[in-house]
Amino acid sequence: MKIINKTSLLLFILTIFSCRKNGKVVRYYDDGQVSSIEFYKEGKLDSLALYYDVNGDLESKITYHEGVLEGCMTLYKKGRLQSVSFFKDDKEDGEVRSWYNDGQLQSVDNRIEGIQEGVELHYYKNGKMFSEGQNSKGVETGVWRYYYDNGILKKKGKYIGGFESGIWVFYDSTGVVLKKEKY
Repeated sequence: MKIINKTSLLLFILTIFSCRKNGKVVRYYDDGQVSSIEFYKEGKLDSLALYYDVNGDLESKITYHEGVLEGCMTLYKKGRLQSVSFFKDDKEDGEVRSWYNDGQLQSVDNRIEGIQEGVELHYYKNGKMFSEGQNSKGVETGVWRYYYDNGILKKKGKYIGGFESGIWVFYDSTGVVLKKEKY
């Protein structure tokens, strides 16, 4: 049976009642490897927080202000950059970029208060365009183009409110029109 001295007991009680972290907090895995480094102000995350996987590779860098996501969030997989996005008031706000494991750009889009808005681009692993179009309030709108991995246009058509609309044109991998469909 462990004997607890009065000082330890007092610190334990003060910790329970204050419940407000301040400053740097480092957490560890069972093997002693750092799992996270966070900074608190009056019990809320405040500043850059770093999170690591069990191998010690950086998994994420997240910026907080008074407990709310505010600023840049960068995600990694096995130490390699996977995505970068920006937050305002706990919601994605601004450009979002993601990459394949080999570092090739995978997609780019924009968010306003967490909702996709504006241009959306997707790429194949070889760097060629996969698709390009617009979003409005989180749904596809306007003309969208989809491509084969050789860069040749695969299909083209218009979205209204997230649904195909009008005439869509489909092409083979050499650019020859295969068919036209009305939606």
